[in-house]
Amino acid sequence: MAAHAAAAKEAAEAMCRGYGIRPHSAAQKVGRPKRSRHNFAAAVDMNVGAYIGTTVKDGAGEEVKLVWSTSLEDVGKSYGIIYFCLEKMHWSDTGH
Repeated sequence: MAAHAAAAKEAAEAMCRGYGIRPHSAAQKVGRPKRSRHNFAAAVDMNVGAYIGTTVKDGAGEEVKLVWSTSLEDVGKSYGIIYFCLEKMHWSDTGH
């Protein structure tokens, strides 16, 4: 069992290195096992790029032109999804 845990930890650390995630950095807060919204299928980690200037529909079906990052966050909120800015990629139902 310990060998599997060590291999899983190394694989997770390799994944973090590959994606540029620093899980122990104060600037990159990552949820801990069993307490993360990911454990409850209530969160996703994703970076969204090249959206400034695009138009999307919000949760009410209204078209919104994205002009700032806060525009994207507002659209997310209209769907019940909150951006957790301390992690730089985490979206969830509670923002944590």
